[in-house]
Amino acid sequence: MIQDYKKISPTAVLVAGLRAKYTDMPYAKEIYKAARQITKPYFFVRTPSFVSHLARLAPRSINRIVFFESRYLSVDETLRNNAKGYAVVEIASGLSARGLEWARGNSVYIETDLPGMLSIKQQVFNKVLQETGTVQNPNHHFYPLNALDCDDWDRLGKRFFDGKKNNIAVIHEGLASYLSREEKEKLRDNIKKFFENYSSSGIWITPDFYPYRKADRTWIVKMVEKRVEQKTGRRYDHFFAGDKEVVEFLAQGGFQVLSSDSSFVLEQLTCIAKMHLDKEKVKKALKRFRVYSALSKTPSTM
Repeated sequence: MIQDYKKISPTAVLVAGLRAKYTDMPYAKEIYKAARQITKPYFFVRTPSFVSHLARLAPRSINRIVFFESRYLSVDETLRNNAKGYAVVEIASGLSARGLEWARGNSVYIETDLPGMLSIKQQVFNKVLQETGTVQNPNHHFYPLNALDCDDWDRLGKRFFDGKKNNIAVIHEGLASYLSREEKEKLRDNIKKFFENYSSSGIWITPDFYPYRKADRTWIVKMVEKRVEQKTGRRYDHFFAGDKEVVEFLAQGGFQVLSSDSSFVLEQLTCIAKMHLDKEKVKKALKRFRVYSALSKTPSTM
């Protein structure tokens, strides 16, 4: 039985707020401004400022801000290096700005989420376009998708890729933390089947499957996580003990796996200057954050 995941979606407002407050990421301020005008989930709007004040008492909590920016950048760089020219399907895209950036090119970019969040995203997107004077690219699409529903994947495939056998990249950041082991397996298997049915070559890129060190779970992080779990009705699940377990998990689903730590985006991080962070400490944190590229090819080409 697939559970109701709608309560997870407002966490996108929290992440958008943290990006707007602590980074200079593209469209971050415009997206958060529009999101606050459209929806006002009190807890997720106030949390960025709440974390800002408390983090002074526990500096390691700032690693979470570094993680939010580095995971976004590491997915971008991995796409550029390993999936140039691929059509991109972003799962649970939330309030990410990647669609605004990526669809400037000629590749198809499809943002997916649950219907309620997707409606909010489209309203936010239209406000940002209007405010920045940006013209929507015809390659940029929005499509409702429950990533744990194989029928939803099939509908998406038929809508955009039926008979085309394109090169396709599937990406997500943040989603898997809310999924149980069984749900992660279902997500993995749905993506593999989608690639087999609709792509000649597929790559699944995500920073979600990272080992969670106890030392990083400061009392502030624990408190915020507990509040988010209460609001979403979901528990954080970081069950992988290390990189080897992640690789085995993905390989069991039929993927060829490559992984890298996130230190390659160090020079791109805007939060370092904005928050006056120690660059060497940030570099050490990035060594723990990993991005995974799971490669899939059709049986005839493997």
